[in-house]
Amino acid sequence: MYLGLLLHHLLIFPSMLTRL
Repeated sequence: MYLGLLLHHLLIFPSMLTRL
């Protein structure tokens, strides 16, 4: 579902920022 994609991005985006 669309909400699933939004939640997935919300979880991935911060992890990418912390990797930097």
